[in-house]
Amino acid sequence: MLGVVAVIAVGIGWWIRPQSCELRRADGTLEATLRVKRDWRGNYIACGEQAWFLRDGQCFRRQVIHGALLRERQFFGPGDYSSPVYPPHVPPDPPSAEYVAWLVRDRIPISTDLPRTAGESFSYP
Repeated sequence: MLGVVAVIAVGIGWWIRPQSCELRRADGTLEATLRVKRDWRGNYIACGEQAWFLRDGQCFRRQVIHGALLRERQFFGPGDYSSPVYPPHVPPDPPSAEYVAWLVRDRIPISTDLPRTAGESFSYP
């Protein structure tokens, strides 16, 4: 009986262990690195720092998320979301729809005058 309980405990621990995964775009470039774990139903749940990347490989957004459900390559639902951080990066010129969508989603004040890629890193507040 003790052996069966031990095997079940190890199996459950393996099933819900935190793991890192990478999301890639259709062209093969890295889109995001996510820290997730599975719930009892096999859904992926956020459990740490998430990072999103521009097409040229620069990390442009980091956020710690716990408890939100990963569906359709985005986190949804209740959870603990920290404020997003935009590390210094060179914004795309012209800004891509994906880039602008993240800024709008995070309510970053933007104008029609987004920073240009003068070769210098830029970070949103």
